[in-house]
Amino acid sequence: MEYLEPKPQPAIDESGIFPSEPMAWARANERRSSRLLLSVRIVVSGTNPENGKDFEAAGKTLVVNKHGALIQTMGGLKRGMAIFVTVPSRDQSAWAHIVWANPADEGRYGIEFETPQNVWGVHFPPDNGVHLSPEITDPITPDETRSTTERPC
Repeated sequence: MEYLEPKPQPAIDESGIFPSEPMAWARANERRSSRLLLSVRIVVSGTNPENGKDFEAAGKTLVVNKHGALIQTMGGLKRGMAIFVTVPSRDQSAWAHIVWANPADEGRYGIEFETPQNVWGVHFPPDNGVHLSPEITDPITPDETRSTTERPC
């Protein structure tokens, strides 16, 4: 499967919109399903393939769809890494892998689920377009991002 990498984007401003190219990352003509601008708290976990250490970090979504999301979380993840994404507010989880990681935009990643699904709990429009939804903000504090070598039992 060929992956289309989005162009690097400037930081999202307070309104949740990219200031210079509003939706270049989520251009409708390159997408398999509709994208929604939506901020949902997530927990990302996995094993670092370079050192074998388990990690867990808080994060949030920036853009979601049934095939994956653009997320913001801890730095250091690499393209191709398998991760487990949990949406605590819905008690939903899914395996995904990193399909886009840009060193110039550390902490922001494109992820793709192993199987398309709606872990976000939102209604997706039927077309393959981009839709703005009211931003749900749920701030993350620096203390919520951590790296561990042990998993709780």
